[in-house]
Amino acid sequence: MHYPYLLADIGGTNTRLAPAAPPRPGEVLPRLGPVTRHRNADFPSLESLLAATGPWQPEALCFAAAGPVSGDSVTLTNHPWTITADGLRQALPGLDLVVLLNDLQAVGHALAAPPAGRVLHPGAPDPAGPRLAVNLGTGFNIAPWYPAPAGALVPAAEAGFFRMAFAPGEEPLRDHLIAEIGRLPVVEDLLSGRGLESLGRFCGTGPRRAPDIATDQDESARAARRLAARITARVLADLAMIHRPTGGIFLVGSVATGLQAELASPYFIETFLRRGPYEELLEATAVTLLDSPDLPLLGTALCLTALMAA
Repeated sequence: MHYPYLLADIGGTNTRLAPAAPPRPGEVLPRLGPVTRHRNADFPSLESLLAATGPWQPEALCFAAAGPVSGDSVTLTNHPWTITADGLRQALPGLDLVVLLNDLQAVGHALAAPPAGRVLHPGAPDPAGPRLAVNLGTGFNIAPWYPAPAGALVPAAEAGFFRMAFAPGEEPLRDHLIAEIGRLPVVEDLLSGRGLESLGRFCGTGPRRAPDIATDQDESARAARRLAARITARVLADLAMIHRPTGGIFLVGSVATGLQAELASPYFIETFLRRGPYEELLEATAVTLLDSPDLPLLGTALCLTALMAA
């Protein structure tokens, strides 16, 4: 099979590559070829990785990278690579189109055809409405998916850095976080891997790592998970009021997966809906947990397919 596209999901530790082809007539999803995984530390640059794993002869590529995209370049947050469109064109002559996305933007593009997930709150989603990806993982961020006549709009965001609003009675938690980080907390200080660890210390887990807090069954770990779930519900309700994702909210990330039992609990939904006159609006907002490692690659494929068809 001829694969005219090349896709990549570039994290801080590993890069996953996949050739792809546009959908067949009458189909929505692009066709992904074999996915290969490579350690970034084994290569001085992305270009050298491509040279070692090729030959690649794509007509177009779309790469999602774990870092902020600025113009035609992206610098990885947790690995010393800077990736540029010019560098990729030199490494892969003959490209008609080069697209660089933030990794969560790619997840946002995947919401054009989201896979099945665990429904946390069924709501009443509008199939034609906006959707919202929310990542609780190493960090916290969002990617809205807005339908538009010329193709979906998926703007980049750095939503983990808006200030956290604390409920009455949460002054001890706020003061705990200020003592640990030396400033007013932002959302990512609570809803992330290190955030779950900080909530754990507040609840008495001691210096446990986030994966252990997500699975341990002692009371302090359970208390940390319940607290994280309640805070997640409030933040999601805030985001729902801002973005009106009538097509649904889609949670992704390792922390969200680790909290899925708590996120499916009645107290999560009760907290999510507690908005007075806006409860009916939130009641209609579906919340789904997605746990697919191929979401960024699916998003890059859908983004590239839409651009090539435009």
